[in-house]
Amino acid sequence: MRDTDPDRVRVLHVDDDPEFRRLAVASLEREDDRLSVTTAPDAAAALERLDADPLDCVVSDYEMPGRDGIELLEAVRERFPRLPFLLFTGAGSERVASEAISAGVTDYLRKGTGADRFALLANRVLNAVEAERSRAALEERNRRLELLAGTVPGVVYRCRADPERSVEFLAGECERLTGYPARAFESGERSWGQLIHPEDRAATRETVAEALGDGGGFETTYRVRTADGDTRLLWERGTATRDGAVEGFVTDVTDRKRREAELERYERILEASGDPVYTLDSEGRLAFVNDALVEMTGHEPAELLGEHVSAIMDEADIERAEALIQSLLAGDRDRGTVEATIHTADGEQVPCEAHVSLRPGEGFQGTVGVVRDISERVERERKLERIRDRTQALMYTESREGTAQVATDAANEVIGAPLSGVHLLNEAGDALVPTAVADTVGAAFDEPPVYPRDARPGSRAALVWEAFGTGEPLRVSHTDGFDRLAEDTPAGSVVVYPVGEHGVFIISAAEPDSFDDTDEALVEILATGLETAIDRVEREAELRAQRDALRRERDRLEQFTGVVSHDLRNPLNVAGARLALAREECDSDHLDGVEQAHRRMDELIEDVLALAREGDTVTDPEPVELSRQARNCWAHVETEAASLVVDGDRRLRADPGRLKRLLENLLGNAAQHGGSRVTVGDLPDGFYVADDGPGVPPEQRDSVFEAGHSAAGGGPGMGLAIVEQIADAHGWSVAVAESDDGGARFEITGVER
Repeated sequence: MRDTDPDRVRVLHVDDDPEFRRLAVASLEREDDRLSVTTAPDAAAALERLDADPLDCVVSDYEMPGRDGIELLEAVRERFPRLPFLLFTGAGSERVASEAISAGVTDYLRKGTGADRFALLANRVLNAVEAERSRAALEERNRRLELLAGTVPGVVYRCRADPERSVEFLAGECERLTGYPARAFESGERSWGQLIHPEDRAATRETVAEALGDGGGFETTYRVRTADGDTRLLWERGTATRDGAVEGFVTDVTDRKRREAELERYERILEASGDPVYTLDSEGRLAFVNDALVEMTGHEPAELLGEHVSAIMDEADIERAEALIQSLLAGDRDRGTVEATIHTADGEQVPCEAHVSLRPGEGFQGTVGVVRDISERVERERKLERIRDRTQALMYTESREGTAQVATDAANEVIGAPLSGVHLLNEAGDALVPTAVADTVGAAFDEPPVYPRDARPGSRAALVWEAFGTGEPLRVSHTDGFDRLAEDTPAGSVVVYPVGEHGVFIISAAEPDSFDDTDEALVEILATGLETAIDRVEREAELRAQRDALRRERDRLEQFTGVVSHDLRNPLNVAGARLALAREECDSDHLDGVEQAHRRMDELIEDVLALAREGDTVTDPEPVELSRQARNCWAHVETEAASLVVDGDRRLRADPGRLKRLLENLLGNAAQHGGSRVTVGDLPDGFYVADDGPGVPPEQRDSVFEAGHSAAGGGPGMGLAIVEQIADAHGWSVAVAESDDGGARFEITGVER
């Protein structure tokens, strides 16, 4: 049941307390019978369970032996990036919550003591799983629609079944069909109903409504007015979905209708047509063939005339042609086109497109067909599809070498360039070296060529560096007759395509004139994809290196704060205890100085720790009332005889704890440096803290925020350095100026209301 029921929600609960695990299983499954809960005592067992059987959600404690809950979350995200993960812990703190959010936790919930926590947990689990299932279903639906849009000449859509046909999803050649971008419809700026010609709207709405009312699909043709005022004819096929929407496909049939109309003019010149032409009688026998068709098939006229069309066409093609003829007979249209494969006398198969119309006369007299050889188009489309697949594969490579190899193999296998290779710039910047070459290069070259920068004029290397330096492709159809090449080469035809600043893509074959315009267009597509993929690979490598550096820096920072917090505080605590004993044994004025020094050392340690911890970016700010926060902070600083004035009612988005530290440092600084009145007020994009003390001399204002600066000369001050770090973490700016009373005014700007 658990493996097949789509409504079942399979939950893995991870907790090192066996009694709490049993309670969680019983409580969750009692809260909702869709929940099926299994358990694991630690992270290792949980990962084994996830590898053995797919689950819908993980609920984990934080403090566990071995890996804690955050480390388990990181391991799960590496294997199952979208799996819902809820941290259900009694060891909650701002740090744990922040780390969980950074690691990609789905939800965070404190255990608490009431039974309603399991009801809340069950609800959070069901919501998280339902959201993920909905996201995956929508992503899959859109993926299918986008895949379809990439393979058909038109647009695929999803819209609401309202009269205006409000669009929810649109992909494909929207701008080519309508002149408007897809986002104009998806955003609601325009509706598909507005696009339809006013004279066709009523009939189209009636057709769609009738079909959807019957729960079926529909087909309709209508005119539209494009963005530039043109009128075009569109054909649409759609159907209703289970959720009440409409999905379908729209294509432009304007040109096809125009071609069908033009075929009437061609009937009078069929005999003289340069295209292969035939006529069939009412029984499907060949009644006429012109010289062009005889030449295409390789049959003599006597071998064709009187024979059934099956002599040169497949049965499946004939069935499609018969369906077209029935449509013509029904009066739906006058002309039609069908694709078919013509069989020649020597056994070859020629893909063709036949433009078919009814022979004139009373009743059905047969058909007239004009045949077009579409071999080049079919081959071009086949190559384009294969190149598209290889270009998509480039998006998943993980190294420069792997990326170059995919492109090289594509050039060899799809374009037919067996002497191809990718040559990238070496670290010294003085040579383009082979990073990947086709397997057949070894048969033509003793070893894959290296192209030095300082190559002599007329050499292959000089031409390659010319293309790389100018950024313009170099095309040589016949190397023997190319006067700028004075060096022998096994290649008869070459295209050198620059790959940005990385190097060159050399597409080459032994025979001259090996590449036509289609091949060169495919090379451009492939080279563009290659450059993009190499950019991506290098960018990802840089990001990995940056992440590693940041991780190392964080580790060093944690080690430093541990040393400061433990190794310095412990001796200080011992010294404090010794001082207390000394006061009991003797009475000396020097002991007050010792106690003051201890207090100063403790403040310095706290400031150093604050400097080390306050540099992270604030990721989850919340609304804070500045005036209330300022008054609360004033109550916790040593203000001596100074007074506080709060001028303003700004609400801002900030981390409350860090904002409290920033205000306490600024208010304490103002009181400490002789101010009798301290003012907190609003700025257009922030706030300020000002005093009426001696102020900060202009020559010191650039250095006042540096760690160790102390305007009072009382030792290394760090309070303002902490202020600057907290401001930077929020994305704010802090500066010092002169207050209206001649004192110091610290301005914090760039603050979000």
